[in-house]
Amino acid sequence: MDTPLRVASEWRLYEQLYPTENRKMGAFTQRWLEKGRQEGILLGTERGIEIGEARGFLTGQRQTVTRQLARRFGPLDAEVEARLSAATKDELDYWADALLTARSLDEVFRLQ
Repeated sequence: MDTPLRVASEWRLYEQLYPTENRKMGAFTQRWLEKGRQEGILLGTERGIEIGEARGFLTGQRQTVTRQLARRFGPLDAEVEARLSAATKDELDYWADALLTARSLDEVFRLQ
């Protein structure tokens, strides 16, 4: 098994024997590292945008359902507002449909 000291000494010997190759490999390695870094930044940015859009959509959906429930059934109590604040997209979708036919606020949430 190679030890770190042995690997380091072999690397130094390689650098002495092949100085031009070492520079070429270093430049090549740097280009690949930079390319990888740029791709990572791009992927991270794209993912961040996707997450931001999803959160923004969920916030808008939550505001719409909250407004529609309040308009249809009157002021919402703290418990309902807390439930809406913690709701998933699927729950909000269900409640948005349920509020169209429900006769009471309790029925919107009970039908689920």
